[in-house]
Amino acid sequence: MNFKEFAEAVQDAENLNTSANYMVDRMARLCVGRLRSSGCSSYVLCKLKRELAQWNMHTHEWKE
Repeated sequence: MNFKEFAEAVQDAENLNTSANYMVDRMARLCVGRLRSSGCSSYVLCKLKRELAQWNMHTHEWKE
């Protein structure tokens, strides 16, 4: 692998991360108001709650 191929692979990874973040945002918007009736597993709900505990809804920032 030469440097050009490496740079292209890094750019592809960055593009993939950007696309994934966009899709997560879209999915989160769809989840609002639907988690209770969705049949989502308790494992996933616990993971979501643990992650959201790091979100400060008053300052609209993630806690460090």
